[in-house]
Amino acid sequence: MNEHIDTHPNRVRALGGFTVIVNGTPIQRWKAGRARQLFQLLLANRGHPVPRHALIEAIWGDSTARCPEVSLKVAVCTLRRILSEAHQQGGGAEGEPAGIRIDSHPASYSLQTSDTFIDVDEFERLSNAGMAAEAAGQLDEACETYRQAVRLYGGPYLPECHESWATVRRERLQDSLLHALDQLAAQSEHSGDDVAVLDLHQRMLDIDPCREDSYRALMRYHAVARQPSRVEHWYHTCVEQLESRLGLEPDRETLRVFYESVNGTAIAA
Repeated sequence: MNEHIDTHPNRVRALGGFTVIVNGTPIQRWKAGRARQLFQLLLANRGHPVPRHALIEAIWGDSTARCPEVSLKVAVCTLRRILSEAHQQGGGAEGEPAGIRIDSHPASYSLQTSDTFIDVDEFERLSNAGMAAEAAGQLDEACETYRQAVRLYGGPYLPECHESWATVRRERLQDSLLHALDQLAAQSEHSGDDVAVLDLHQRMLDIDPCREDSYRALMRYHAVARQPSRVEHWYHTCVEQLESRLGLEPDRETLRVFYESVNGTAIAA
């Protein structure tokens, strides 16, 4: 977890689950309707007005609701009441602006926050800072920042939300995580930390089971450790995943690493 998270009275967890805490009070019940879904969509666009028609299309587009405009207003009112109640339960005064609130605009709504820690925003900030340091050739600084990002990443973005806007962001965040893990693996390999290399590549395969670079790294590791059965395990896992998910066979480099590994040759990366 981020070392500063406990200093914020308002917190939103969107990685690996979904939790909202307002003024120290967790929201336990979202009541009936689409308030939770509305909050998540506004959260993805935090600080920016989202047109009402876009909210209606995203949330009620395939609904049989007769009047989605009214349904949107009801959801907004419900969401505001939920946030206000949590704020007051945490000791906030009635009528006092909450740290997480919904603002109205002529034809849109926006989610505004103050003194709020949002894990996905912090992950993206760290990931971007790591890439900037990497581009500047500051590799040690980049890896330290990537390490913080990896520690913060608690799992897929809004895993229970299957809307297209969430899926696109979920995949983008996973790509950022894979890049961070890959850079950390390269640094660990350079420093000779084989245990970290093993762990990082296994974590990358948990995210992308078709990542041949990671299978090759694991085969090399077990070849050096003189564990041919583990080499075969990772190779056959690679074959099965590529075939079942992509209808492909391993590339020539993967085959080369496998055959050299099972023949007992220690292969340099």
